[in-house]
Amino acid sequence: MKNIYFFVSSFGFGHLTRTIAIIRELLRKKSDYFIHLFAPKNHCEFFIKSIDKEYQNRIQSYPIVTDMGLYYEEGELSPNIAKSISNAYEFYITKKNKVLDEIKKQMSVDNPGLVYSDASPLAFDIAKEYNMKSILVSNFDWSSVFKNLNCVSNSLENKKSSICKSLEESYSKNNLILKLPLSDEDCFFTNDNKEIKDVGFFSREKTMNRIEFLEKYKMGNKFTIFLSFGKTLKLNLEKREILANKSQNQKYNIIMSSINQKIKGTFQIPKSVTESQNWIGNCDLFIGKPGWGTMTECIMNNVKMLLVPIVSNIESNKLVEYAKEIGGTASINSTEFESMLWLKNVDKKSINEYKNNLNLNGKEEIVNEIEKLF
Repeated sequence: MKNIYFFVSSFGFGHLTRTIAIIRELLRKKSDYFIHLFAPKNHCEFFIKSIDKEYQNRIQSYPIVTDMGLYYEEGELSPNIAKSISNAYEFYITKKNKVLDEIKKQMSVDNPGLVYSDASPLAFDIAKEYNMKSILVSNFDWSSVFKNLNCVSNSLENKKSSICKSLEESYSKNNLILKLPLSDEDCFFTNDNKEIKDVGFFSREKTMNRIEFLEKYKMGNKFTIFLSFGKTLKLNLEKREILANKSQNQKYNIIMSSINQKIKGTFQIPKSVTESQNWIGNCDLFIGKPGWGTMTECIMNNVKMLLVPIVSNIESNKLVEYAKEIGGTASINSTEFESMLWLKNVDKKSINEYKNNLNLNGKEEIVNEIEKLF
């Protein structure tokens, strides 16, 4: 068996769902690949449930926090920078060696294989330790995110500098960056020895079409909106009465993710569902924060997007900037979003079509690069 060690970011579920798309393709295409997933416990549980029974004997998961991203207070649309830096300092400086030791206990040193990261920096410390080839598959790395945070004190600035140095040391040990669409080289730490290749869009494939989906969940053939801020941020909006207004609910289907607070008159993804791409990919419009995994599920299924960028997050702003260039995308600021007034005529909002020359072959391109490394 050829071992592939997947290190998936602990921040949100988008890193995991797009990685599952790659893992499914690898398991389907190659019978001699064994998949090891390092991710938080809830990610591991979701992963196991997402893999078909016929492949369960070729996967293993290891519950562990693999990185530390930005920190958001419940209901907030912008990160708490002081808390983000404090948490990251503890993880990347104080506890880094301890976390690496925990990971090493799970490694198979007899047949090391390949390291795949999205976008955990510690993965590359592990790859270097065991002389394994490694790839970063992402639209950003954490070095670029923390580097662009604005600090209000010298103490925070000094901690940030230490975090960035640690992150750069880890990312410098990587062999190859597979740069996902909607990003540029400013989103990554690079050096002269780093090979960078562009790949196309990809996502998990839908398992039911729009007609089947609307019939199964008894929604009727209405304009359908997916409204969410993902698995990390919980919606906490004061003006919920607009959503609950009977006439609006007759006009639209509004779907919310299982993590968001249930609002009267809306549909919510059942907590047992793992294939959320069916819910996103069968809508007319997605509204929420920019996240590469969700955005690509929209792009692959021609679902238009109304995005709310997070001003202090470089990844968020890059995603919106480049998404507007490929079409199918508009944006509103957080104040406008929280007002909920946009909901009154959202089905009439004019958003350009997606360009027809987009590269949608990212999954195949990534799998081919993995095969080359073996």
